[in-house]
Amino acid sequence: MGDIAGDNYTNPDDPNHVDDPYEWLMSSLIFTAALSKLLLDRQGIVIEMKGDMNILDRSVTKVIVWKDGNTIKINDYNDELPLPDGLMVQMTNE
Repeated sequence: MGDIAGDNYTNPDDPNHVDDPYEWLMSSLIFTAALSKLLLDRQGIVIEMKGDMNILDRSVTKVIVWKDGNTIKINDYNDELPLPDGLMVQMTNE
């Protein structure tokens, strides 16, 4: 776990590679496109923020990544239910 600067997440087979912001952006866009194909509308995944994923705001312990029409959204998830990593949930219209 690093401070992101100098880390290598996009090309781990090359020990001399250092990621740049363009690679992070492209990886994020590809991953978002994949999620939009996998998730049904208003369906999501609860992710526990651990390690390098939690460098920006350590007060956020879980997020929900969910599909809303043609958009993938990420929101804080503060439900106190015990959740395993990657639990599928269905959003309701409450």
